[in-house]
Amino acid sequence: MNESLSSGVKGARLFNQAGMIHQAISPNGKGAAYLRTAAEMNPHYEDFHVHC
Repeated sequence: MNESLSSGVKGARLFNQAGMIHQAISPNGKGAAYLRTAAEMNPHYEDFHVHC
């Protein structure tokens, strides 16, 4: 995940995944920051779903 983040790519999905991973493994606050960034990029990111 750190390699993906350092690549310079910006996207709500990437930051959401980074936030979830960091929250699960580390209490350093990075997880919350990544989740905020994802929400700022696309406030409706988690609302998206596809019906097959």
